[in-house]
Amino acid sequence: MTEMIPHNGIIELGTIENTGDNADQLGILQAQFVHYPDCQQLQVWLPEYGGNGYGNYRIVDKNAQTIIENALVTDKLSGSIKMLFDTLGLPDSDYVLEIDHPKGGKHVLHFQKFAENFIPEKPKPIEPVAGKSDTLWQVYKDGFGNPIPNEDQIMRENAQKQIGEIFNITMPDVTTTQFEIAPNLKLHKDIINQALTFSSEWGENFQKPIHDRMQQKYPELSLETIDILQTYVRKAESFIYNLAEQCCLGKIEEVAIKTNAHRQFPWISDQNASRLAGIGMYYANK
Repeated sequence: MTEMIPHNGIIELGTIENTGDNADQLGILQAQFVHYPDCQQLQVWLPEYGGNGYGNYRIVDKNAQTIIENALVTDKLSGSIKMLFDTLGLPDSDYVLEIDHPKGGKHVLHFQKFAENFIPEKPKPIEPVAGKSDTLWQVYKDGFGNPIPNEDQIMRENAQKQIGEIFNITMPDVTTTQFEIAPNLKLHKDIINQALTFSSEWGENFQKPIHDRMQQKYPELSLETIDILQTYVRKAESFIYNLAEQCCLGKIEEVAIKTNAHRQFPWISDQNASRLAGIGMYYANK
């Protein structure tokens, strides 16, 4: 058996598109790259349940014109719509991920793996899909383009409200934008989430203080405030990692990681909660 040679270069996500039959009816993938020392993952969210007739996926090295992986979508599912790819063994090159859709077309994700220690000057952000918010709930629309209420989402939100009333649990107020991180210190949720993103960043900024990056983005913040903020978000990070460990031990369901994270830290974005849950589960399974 050939031993895998690790390639620690980071991945930059490129164009996400659909091709082939019924391309405009397939929905759009969402993806992110998670990178930490000697470990890395490409995480992909399908627009619908992965066990509902999806065929194969392929990872193609475009430069070598070689198929690196070719297997069933269900082999890579982690849950109902999330696919996980260990990319540590991929050498630096240009790649495309193709996923066969039940309607005949393909989801396509282009990405580039860089050489180790190379940092691209201007990473390409993945643009949010039109009509989608910071959530993994599917948004359906009628013939006039109006959103159709998601009955599953409504039922879940009502159930959470009832649980809160029965057990006297205070559920998060999703309309609040300012949150107290210390006595007499409130900050906007976007600032707190940005601090969490910086604090949990990997690569060249792994475990480095967030002060310079935060002051560059929010020059109005004092160093003392950033000190308090960094301590606060690291508690949130540890809390989610602990939930992920409990999930891997079979004590809670995967969906409970984000639910409990939002209950404890109502300001946290779905993107941060999902990203940290993925990192935590990866570590717990090592």
